[in-house]
Amino acid sequence: MKALLLLLIAAPVVAQQRPTYQQQMQENQRRLESIKRERSDVEQELERLRTQAHSLADEIANIEQQKQSTNRIVNELDRQITGLGGQIDQITVDLLIAQDALLEKRAVLERRLVDIYSAARCTAGRCCLRRRASETCCRATSISFS
Repeated sequence: MKALLLLLIAAPVVAQQRPTYQQQMQENQRRLESIKRERSDVEQELERLRTQAHSLADEIANIEQQKQSTNRIVNELDRQITGLGGQIDQITVDLLIAQDALLEKRAVLERRLVDIYSAARCTAGRCCLRRRASETCCRATSISFS
C-alpha cells in the first residue's frame, strides 16, 4: 500500500519532468521536416548537375548524399516508433495501477456502505432486542452490491 501511495505521489513529479506527448510530436515533426528539406535540396542539386555538364563522380556523390538523407529519415522514424512504444508501455502500467486503485476503493466503499446500512437498521434499540431474542445482530446481515 505504501509503495502504491509513493508511486501515485511520484507520478506527477516524473510527468512534469518529461516533455508532453504533444511537445514530443512537434519536435519529431520538426526534425523530420528538416531532414526532408535537406533531402529536397540534395535532389535539386542533382537536377542542377544533370542539366549542366558534369562528371559522373559528382552525380555519384549526390546520390550518396540522398542515400544518407534517406537513411537518416528511416533512423529518425525508428527512433520515434521506439519512443512511442515506451510511452505506450508506461501508459499501460499507469492504467493498470489506476484500475487496481479503483478496485480497492470500490471494495472500501462497499464495506462502508454495508456498515452504514447496518448501523441504520440498528437504531432505536431494535438491534438489542433482536440480539436477545435470536443472539444475532443486524450487523451480521450480509449485503451484496454486485
